[in-house]
Amino acid sequence: MKVRTLARSLVMVAATLAFLAVLPVSVQSAETVTLKVADSVPPTHYFAAQGLKPWMDRVVQLSKTKVEFQYYPSEQLGKLADMVNILKTGVADVAMMSPTALAGDFPIGCFFALPGLFEHTVDTNNYLAKMLKEGPSMSEFTNKGFRPILPFALPNYEIFTGKKSIVTAEDLKGQKIRSSGAVMGNVLKALGASPVIMSSADLMVGMQRGTVDGTVFAYLSAKAYRVEEVAKYATVGANLSSSFQAYAISEKAWQKLPDDVQKAMVQADKEILDAVIKYQDKETLNIIADFEKNGVKINRLSKDEVARWSRAVAPLMDEWEKDMEKKGLGKEAKMMVDAYKKAPGR
Repeated sequence: MKVRTLARSLVMVAATLAFLAVLPVSVQSAETVTLKVADSVPPTHYFAAQGLKPWMDRVVQLSKTKVEFQYYPSEQLGKLADMVNILKTGVADVAMMSPTALAGDFPIGCFFALPGLFEHTVDTNNYLAKMLKEGPSMSEFTNKGFRPILPFALPNYEIFTGKKSIVTAEDLKGQKIRSSGAVMGNVLKALGASPVIMSSADLMVGMQRGTVDGTVFAYLSAKAYRVEEVAKYATVGANLSSSFQAYAISEKAWQKLPDDVQKAMVQADKEILDAVIKYQDKETLNIIADFEKNGVKINRLSKDEVARWSRAVAPLMDEWEKDMEKKGLGKEAKMMVDAYKKAPGR
């Protein structure tokens, strides 16, 4: 009888040990999850200050498992153009992505660089959310083994110049204007300007040296890069372009995360994303007023002038769709265009 009791006890111990061995990692809440984050913007830029930093803080707060983020802003791990490789090679677990500036990696995402898509940022973001859920925008992340974090569209871009006041489309002729990508470059060419590909980080020096005469930027980004220190003129109403901004986590890093951390990231993403979108429009108005107060001449384009600019750049959507067809992305491009034509707020 004692032998049987001992045998039963040994079986129970063995079963208990086997059960513990297969418990999910998420129950080991004492362990620290460390994620390395690469960013191309300074920590003062609103992408980081209003988006990424609050998101990281909220993830730490929400998760039962302790999370530690090692943050490397201001191109410490590489420039924006390097971010896809940085994430693919595991140099970082989370990295900044700007699909509209990374045309080679996100050709479909460059749709958001087309001019005058929506008047209001909230409509642009509603359309973006739909394309990430139902359209082809998500596949450009997942095909690389990435998951987007905080994907949002920026307010419409305006023109900032150092020496020449831009009031009409003719004023842009011959002006060397900084551009972040090919689609934006085509917009500038359609208006008679000469696009110059240049990173945001190099813009200040570029304008001081005369390498470029100005830039196309959202007011929020202009403030982050202190453009008001080198620009004497700016427009309101040009609505030249927009940009699709996101951070991303590698699928490899995601799959290693405990369940509670994954859930915390999803919840934090929704909370912070809503806050960032609301922040953009309100802060844009504040920045315009601040620039004007500090001596930047704000040229508010008339409705007739805005209509002239719109007519000049109108063919670019068809050209973009044809270019995507040549790259074997005709189906995806058609989905983007068809959904846009039906989207509210356009």
